[in-house]
Amino acid sequence: MLRTSKTVLNGAFLLFAVGGFALIFFDQQIDHQYLFFAPTALVMFYALLVHRLLANCYEQTLADHHIDSVYFLGFLFTLVSLITLFYRLQSGLNAADGSAQISQAFYYVGVSVSTSIAGVLFRNMARGAWLRDHPEDSDNLEKSYQLLKSIADSFSVNYRQTFEQIQLFLSERRESLSVLSDKETEYLAALERFIGATNGFSHGLDHSGRELSARLQQLSEQLALHGETVAGFTQLGAAFTQTAAQLHTQAERAPLAAINQELEQFHGGVGELNRVLDSVITLLEARVERVG
Repeated sequence: MLRTSKTVLNGAFLLFAVGGFALIFFDQQIDHQYLFFAPTALVMFYALLVHRLLANCYEQTLADHHIDSVYFLGFLFTLVSLITLFYRLQSGLNAADGSAQISQAFYYVGVSVSTSIAGVLFRNMARGAWLRDHPEDSDNLEKSYQLLKSIADSFSVNYRQTFEQIQLFLSERRESLSVLSDKETEYLAALERFIGATNGFSHGLDHSGRELSARLQQLSEQLALHGETVAGFTQLGAAFTQTAAQLHTQAERAPLAAINQELEQFHGGVGELNRVLDSVITLLEARVERVG
């Protein structure tokens, strides 16, 4: 086999692997209705390229190496598809549209199944075509078929388990979303109750504020009235003080010595009058006793 063919096959494997990875992982940025079949078509075209370049190869070990690369390419696409599936499911864990995620999961699972089956099928076809073109190695065809059949059976079991795991994951996720929805409903109800209590408190506070303002207005009016009353008492006190001062001034101006002398004379006259009255009363009592 020419070195050029080997180099072309190695480069083609890398090129097809990168192209398949881009088609699978960045499928959401590519809007095409036949995008689902693109990875499988890449496996098919790579198998045709391997068959074409191995036409002049008579080394079975080298031919098997490049023919098996068809299977490895399909398995690589399967692995990339499953990794992309779990990445999409994990990144969209809080999304509300569960049906869209389920259809997306089936899309990636379908890509992984189709690419793995295509890898096994086209690898088998390429090897059968190579053995047909090189009949001296036809004894190994049955062994290859049995080996490929066992690989396909193991893939079938693994895919069944993968589907069961995906179904379990989606069911658990639905339950988690249901629980989160219930918790969110309870939270919204509690928030509504809190808002109602806050509004009631605000209304009560506003009513109390209005009553307090009215009471303060009344108190201000009463204080104004009391101020007027105190001002009146102050004026009366000032007038009383002025009158007392006038009386004191007049009392100082009055002839107190002459008044005191006259009062003493009046007191002496009153004493004499009392003595006269006592004498008269004594005489009257004596006469009454005589008459009796």
